[in-house]
Amino acid sequence: MTIDARAEDDTCFLDLMHNKPPHKVSDWSQAEKVLDLIEQYECDIAGERMWSALKKKAETEPWVTFRLASQRNHVETAKHALKSMQVDSLHKQMNLYTLSYEDAAEVALPYLLGLI
Repeated sequence: MTIDARAEDDTCFLDLMHNKPPHKVSDWSQAEKVLDLIEQYECDIAGERMWSALKKKAETEPWVTFRLASQRNHVETAKHALKSMQVDSLHKQMNLYTLSYEDAAEVALPYLLGLI
């Protein structure tokens, strides 16, 4: 079987299937690619472990985590990211008037409506 991804992404994906604690994600592009692989190969355990790792990243990068969770419709992680938003100086005081068009365009509409 051939997995169409970089070696680092394959390693992360395969590690998520059997390693505890969850594998650490090196960057956001890797997270997105690995989530694509998880969805493509329907690996629920890897998905649970990946979202667990992403919840930890929400504590330091809540906006990016919220954006990704909204795009993947992962409510639990999106809520966790919102609870951690006070560490994000750019987004912690976000409201309808301060949210930039670029930020709004990155978030899935149902999540955006709940946010503002």
